[in-house]
Amino acid sequence: MTDKKTHNKIFKSISIFGSVQAIQMVCKIISVKITTVILGPSGVGLIGLIDNVINLITQGSSFGIQTIGTQLIAKERENKSNQKVLFIWMFICGVLAGLFCFIFSSFLSKITFDSDAYSIHFKALSVYFIFFSIINFSIIVLKGLNEIKKLIKYQIISTVLISLSTISCYVLWGIDGIFPAFIATGLVTFIVYSFYLSKLNLKAISITKSDFFSQGKYLFLKGSLLALNGVFGLVCFFLIRLYLKENNPEYLGFYDIGNLFLVSYFGIIFTSLASDYFPTLTNKFAQKEDINSFVNIQIQTSILISTPLILIMYFGFDFIIPLLTSNAFLPVREILLFGLISILCKTINYPLGYIVLAIDDTKNYFYQNIVGDILNVVLILIFFHFFGLIGIGLAMFIQYFGFNFYLWHFVSKRNLFAFDSKSMRYILVCFLFSFLIVGCEFIFVAQSLLLYISKAIVALIGVTYCIFELNKNNNFFDSLKKKFIK
Repeated sequence: MTDKKTHNKIFKSISIFGSVQAIQMVCKIISVKITTVILGPSGVGLIGLIDNVINLITQGSSFGIQTIGTQLIAKERENKSNQKVLFIWMFICGVLAGLFCFIFSSFLSKITFDSDAYSIHFKALSVYFIFFSIINFSIIVLKGLNEIKKLIKYQIISTVLISLSTISCYVLWGIDGIFPAFIATGLVTFIVYSFYLSKLNLKAISITKSDFFSQGKYLFLKGSLLALNGVFGLVCFFLIRLYLKENNPEYLGFYDIGNLFLVSYFGIIFTSLASDYFPTLTNKFAQKEDINSFVNIQIQTSILISTPLILIMYFGFDFIIPLLTSNAFLPVREILLFGLISILCKTINYPLGYIVLAIDDTKNYFYQNIVGDILNVVLILIFFHFFGLIGIGLAMFIQYFGFNFYLWHFVSKRNLFAFDSKSMRYILVCFLFSFLIVGCEFIFVAQSLLLYISKAIVALIGVTYCIFELNKNNNFFDSLKKKFIK
């Protein structure tokens, strides 16, 4: 495949998933706006804390099957028995997670709320894990089989229903609606994906005991290190949240909304990587194809799409933050000041990190993530202590920036990847624009006319550069004409 065709394929993939993300983002914006107004910073922080506990249980009981399962389906798309084996093991993991939540509900209530008063809520939440084991299985199969249109359809429907159900819970019960909102999210998403599950007709697929246990052994052995990665990372996030909560419960809310902007609102690129890039990369390694050009083009397209979004956010976050949340969350701008640049680092880290995973080097992938998680905790706690909220974003940037160099050294030393001249040019130019706009924040008086004019000039030049480079690589303007001019 030529570079031009590869550029177009990757750009099309990101555009497709970007459209889904845009719809999801609109729903999320409405949901977050209502949630932040009703619950305030402390309530939002509480949601993040509970979500952290849920993800911790899910990761601990999943044994990394989700990631390894995607690889398995992508490598052997015609093997139907793999699907049934994967479903059974994932369902078992969901049941185990639900049992853990039910049995240890009192303990979970105490570590989250410093009281066992919410143990009954955690008991009710146990059904959530069974729902999501089935949901995650459906998503894995859709990704592995590259059924992108179906995945998009289910994602859009579930996003709209999730937003409606969570908003209803918060409007009806306020802060007491947090647990019902999580349960409602699991239920409505399960109903949506159950339609796809029924079409797979897994009952008609027969498997032997040897297949069941041999594939199970493969999934658990390969996925165990990934599961430990996930658990360790979530424990680190939980420690950060507990530390911020002890300092001031509002800081916890600011941290979670900062993560919401950095992860959810800038998740277009990374959703594409997880949904299309990783299975394709895995398949290319299986076919023993050269991946250097493919990875370079992924980095180029990703950074050219992410940079305009980052520059626009820098220019307008004094208006965007209150618009999407409330005035009470304006301090989040301090986290985003350096945190937004970490998004650029992630557009490089993710494609390189997936190379390590695609070659089945789970051991090194495990060590890399463990070190990254430890650095995340240490840097955030130290920098927050000395610099406050600005220190959180600065810690994120330093961690991801340093990780860029480590991953580049790791893959180049093994002759797996090398940056081409175009990738290096895009990286340097996009980082330059980002540092210039951050510099404006320190040179000019906050919220002054000169500050907005200088940021507008940098953003305009940076966005124009990225759009013209996208057009050069992907015929960006022609794509827009086809969409909007019939």
